[in-house]
Amino acid sequence: MNKKKVRLLLLLIVPWISFHEVFASSVGKSESALSIEIQPSPIRITKVKAPVFGKYIATSKVQKINSQSDIFIDVEDNREQKNSPWQLFYNLSMFERKDQTDKKIRTQISLGKGNFYQDGKLKKDNVTSLNATINDEHEKEILRVGKSSGKKYRYIISNQDIELIIPKNIEVGKYEALQTVTLVNAELPD
Repeated sequence: MNKKKVRLLLLLIVPWISFHEVFASSVGKSESALSIEIQPSPIRITKVKAPVFGKYIATSKVQKINSQSDIFIDVEDNREQKNSPWQLFYNLSMFERKDQTDKKIRTQISLGKGNFYQDGKLKKDNVTSLNATINDEHEKEILRVGKSSGKKYRYIISNQDIELIIPKNIEVGKYEALQTVTLVNAELPD
C-alpha cells in the first residue's frame, strides 16, 4: 500500500478514535458499599439424632425392625412472641445400596407418639404428638406445638415406638437413607 493511502487512512481513523473517546469517557463515578447481615431464624432445629437399625439377615419375608435408639429433635426458640404455633414434619428417603446407588428399596417407617420437653420439663398442654407412617418419600407431621413460653425444646420418640418395615428378598448390601426433619413456624412476619 502506498504511503498516501496509509496517511489518508490514518487521518480518517485517528479523528474517529479521538471523537469516540471524548463522547465515551466518564463524567463522574461514585462507589459505595452495600451490606446485608443474614441471621438465623429465631426458631430453629439445633440437633437431630437419627434412629439406628443395625444388621439383619436377608430373608424371603417382610421384616419389621425396631430401632436400637431413640429419635430426638432439639429446637431453640428465640422468638419475641411465642404464642404462634409451630410444627415438625418427618421424611425418610428411599434406601440406596451404598455401592450401587441405582439399587433402591422402598421401606416404610412408623413413628409413634413422642414426649415433648420444654426447658428440660415434660410438657403436655398445647402440644399434640402424632403417630405417623411414612412411605414413598412422603412427609408427615409428627408434632404440633401451640402457645409456648420456653427457649429450648426436645422432642423424643422412643426406640420402642420406631418401626422400619423392609421388603422381602432384597439384595445383600449396606443401604442408607436420608432422614429429613422440617420445622414450620406459623408466625407471620410483620
